[in-house]
Amino acid sequence: MATLPSTAAPPVDLGPSAPEDPFGRVVFVDGQGTRLQRDLLRGTVLVGSAHGCNLRLRAADVAAQHCLIFRDQRGLAVRDLGSAAGTLLNGQSVREMWLRDGDRLQVGGFELLVESNLDDPAPVGWKLEDYLLVELLGSGGMSWLFGARHETTGHKRAIKLLPSKYSQRMFDHFEREAKVGIGLVHPQIIRTERIVSWRRHWFIVLELFEGASLAELVELHGPLPWQLACHFIRQAALGAHYLHGAGIVHRDLKPGNLLVAYDGNLKIIDFGLALLQGEDLSHERVDGKSQILGTADYISPEQTRDSGQIDGRADVYSLGCVFYYLLTGQPLFSRSTVSEKVKAHRQEALPPLGDLLPELPAALRETLTSMLAKNVDDRPATAQVVAEKLAAWSVRQPVDFDFPQLLRARWVQAHRRLKEWANRQQSVLLDDSADGLGDSPIPGATPAPSANGGRLVELAIFDSILRGQSPGVPRIET
Repeated sequence: MATLPSTAAPPVDLGPSAPEDPFGRVVFVDGQGTRLQRDLLRGTVLVGSAHGCNLRLRAADVAAQHCLIFRDQRGLAVRDLGSAAGTLLNGQSVREMWLRDGDRLQVGGFELLVESNLDDPAPVGWKLEDYLLVELLGSGGMSWLFGARHETTGHKRAIKLLPSKYSQRMFDHFEREAKVGIGLVHPQIIRTERIVSWRRHWFIVLELFEGASLAELVELHGPLPWQLACHFIRQAALGAHYLHGAGIVHRDLKPGNLLVAYDGNLKIIDFGLALLQGEDLSHERVDGKSQILGTADYISPEQTRDSGQIDGRADVYSLGCVFYYLLTGQPLFSRSTVSEKVKAHRQEALPPLGDLLPELPAALRETLTSMLAKNVDDRPATAQVVAEKLAAWSVRQPVDFDFPQLLRARWVQAHRRLKEWANRQQSVLLDDSADGLGDSPIPGATPAPSANGGRLVELAIFDSILRGQSPGVPRIET
């Protein structure tokens, strides 16, 4: 065994090593192998092809001012500046996203490497399982929708989060949406990947589709050109026909559940009210009577009588109502109460389409009239028939909307709802039975030690939204 010579100096205790100085930089290696780097801690780096950019990348697919790489209070982040080619982060297109050590940015044909020893920029509470929540996309009647990125793969997804305080009815609709969506593969159907139970939170992982709803389009532009309306309804009919072939009736086809992208591609979303062929509907009955399920402005006459005894032609009627809305900017029957709307769908004659829509070809008015027939047997037999009838008039064209502006409007609504939610939390946290909603036992779920402890993630998420702590979340102007 080797020993130290007697003349060797004893080891010296140098104490703990000095902490490494913080650094954050973006690195580019050109075709000659020359390494170029920009220090992100000294200021914002503007990347583009124009003179004056901190990192100039000259190529046809690099915009004059392509993206910003910067440091904010959380850490490093990148923001695309509306470039035509987009900015890719680990292979995924992003508008704005935090950056970590090892991330790879693609700007046109150039790849940039991020090197950093800064702390993870994700705010505490902005993670659900393996997903980093990036931005609040909106809120619905029972859930919150976030844009997210998978922590390992970097893939972008939408996360639909069920609040931790939910009723059994809320969970039934939530579970149904996931159950129906998983396995459906069609260009006009939003893709559902899985439903997750994590730390007393339930969420659904969905395809991220950045589009405007038809309701938002009409609110933005008013009635749509009839050729474009044909294009949208034709796509919705193709998606509905696919659902019907899988034994599914959507039961809630309406403008808010039909999203379109800039290129005019449409997708059907939200299967929370979907009817599955052969399922037990006892949970939908109250005192032995069927509940009316659907949206009053777009519901078929037979669905108002028994929502469990319908077929795909009920969705055809709903699409007829959506078609009318796109063409006129108004619901088919504008009434003040749900009961009045239900009665109108059952009994009232259609408005005179020839007078209201004289520009429509006569054959197209006949198609719309047949879709809105009170008698189910007088409607087109399938949604596929509707799509075929509309094909001759359908004109695909780009759709004009500003998605970041729409996102901001959705966020303002969600922010208002969050404030109302936050005002209730002190009493709710002190009393788990508040509002009569407990943490419902779900088969297969492992109970957490306490309901309040299980809500900390949700509280942290919503608190950071209210404080505007995410670069991907639009700020409210004060």
